Amino acid sequence: MKKLLLVLALGLSSGNALAIDECFTGSWHDSNNNLGEGINLEILPNKVVGYFYTWTEGKRNMYTLEGVKVESTVLMNMHSSYWTEGNYRVRLLGASEITVLDENTITFSYELFTAPEYPDFFLVPPCTEDCSAIYEYTRLTQPIPCS
Repeated sequence: MKKLLLVLALGLSSGNALAIDECFTGSWHDSNNNLGEGINLEILPNKVVGYFYTWTEGKRNMYTLEGVKVESTVLMNMHSSYWTEGNYRVRLLGASEITVLDENTITFSYELFTAPEYPDFFLVPPCTEDCSAIYEYTRLTQPIPCS
């Protein structure tokens, strides 16, 4: 399922001249929004991992992200992680994409599944409204030294 999601998302990516690399590792946020929403990214040679944190229904949510780089775009799966019955569980919730606008600005977009993907999906309910969004984020942390 993960590979299929990334292959399908490849058709959504758009090309820019500025390729994403380890220099984009760090924290990114919406400087016009004081709710504390944003993403933390770790750009590795063959993988991208991160966290997306946001507010919904008055509570803070954090989602894990993992995916791959494709030139100026990162395509990622979005997961929810939680404890239940003494076990740690991770559920695939949807797909996300990061596109570089310039060295200090990126867009982050996501689309959540609207129907259950797993038999025990009731533990993480499917999205019923506001199932997709696009944010423009600016760099919060200093860029790491890059060659």
